[in-house]
Amino acid sequence: MARRDEGSASLLLLALFVGLFLAVGLVFDGGQVLATRREVIAAAESSARLAADAADPFTGALDQATARRLVAGYVAGLDGIDVVSVRVDAAPARVEVTLRATAREVFFPTVGLAPATVTETGSAEVRQ
Repeated sequence: MARRDEGSASLLLLALFVGLFLAVGLVFDGGQVLATRREVIAAAESSARLAADAADPFTGALDQATARRLVAGYVAGLDGIDVVSVRVDAAPARVEVTLRATAREVFFPTVGLAPATVTETGSAEVRQ
């Protein structure tokens, strides 16, 4: 009867190794997604503030084309972040910027899962 238990420890170790690999992958790639989210939020808020600060100081007027150009110029210096939309509202005068980036995951793409895409919005009011 003792012969039937041979190899049980190997299967247990294999299952533990796979579980440990998935846990480490989840922690590491989850951290990458959170870091990407923070980076995209900061970029969206900063680019919205940059565009809002370009408004006319007396009237608070800001045109869509200028805001889009400023945001695109700011984001061009950031690696892997794309502009989704730039919206300028007249009343109250504010700029809303939506950006997108793909997280730099390592573990989960190796097992066939697609990298996470992070989309965040930042806004800023025009100061007069």
